[in-house]
Amino acid sequence: MFSAQAQYATGFEESENFAAGETVDAQGDGAWYSMTEGNETTVSSAYAATGSNSVKISGNGAAEDSDADPTGFYGGLFTHEFDVYTISQDLYLNESDSESGASLYFNSLNYDQSAYPYAGYAVLFSGDDAIYAYDYDSEEYVGLSYFPVGEWFNLSYTCDVTNNIITYYLNGEEIGQTAFADGSGIYADLLQYYTYGGTTDFYIDNVSLYSGTLSTKSVQALTFSIYPNPAVDVITISNADSALVNGIQVADVNGRIVKSAKYDGIATAQLSLADLNSGVYMVTVTSEKGAVTKKIVKN
Repeated sequence: MFSAQAQYATGFEESENFAAGETVDAQGDGAWYSMTEGNETTVSSAYAATGSNSVKISGNGAAEDSDADPTGFYGGLFTHEFDVYTISQDLYLNESDSESGASLYFNSLNYDQSAYPYAGYAVLFSGDDAIYAYDYDSEEYVGLSYFPVGEWFNLSYTCDVTNNIITYYLNGEEIGQTAFADGSGIYADLLQYYTYGGTTDFYIDNVSLYSGTLSTKSVQALTFSIYPNPAVDVITISNADSALVNGIQVADVNGRIVKSAKYDGIATAQLSLADLNSGVYMVTVTSEKGAVTKKIVKN
């Protein structure tokens, strides 16, 4: 989906040292931690955008305006100094909760910056199935769009440090912009996901931090299919919109290119992964219509 190489990506899979059914606490190659000592935040195999696992955040039943501690998890640190970078996550809400009005907060921040540390700061509010983001110029939440209930969706935001602008995308389409916290821009290197109460369960999968922007051309190529997934040996890449494959790159979760191939504009391409270790990989397919990146699991 992105136009540049991933700095960090995780799908919370077993191959990345995440254990299904266990609390998210010091798990994963990216060092993810639970905000509380309870079992409200766990690696779950109930729902997954791709692969087998996601992270489930369960509401603790408290009212959102109470003094209850948040339940959730955080991860990083993703050291970088990209002037333009994109953070992406797949999200799932099983059902709306208009009575408790539970919210999922997620943000990115600079861990070492003491004042106004937040870059992206957004909220999914299950009371009206809406997406909000905090704008530091107006000092208020801005309504961006509505999210689908009962299906996975992607919410990404591109941070332009030089121009102090954050641009939000829902399933690849721009839905609005907000300003950075302090007018100077932030090199975000820590991610947080949490809820203060309610009874809603939220699921998070495929968290990525990329250098670069969300490519407009990439959106046109989102119909690329990569199968089988999980894969054992050969994967097949095809496109329903007759886009022709020009190249394929396979990167590990640390962003290292481990395999690549070039093609002369073919409708269906195949690539052997037999020589790769089991694990999670990001496959970037380039065509005359743009590029798309998808996660696959190699068994």
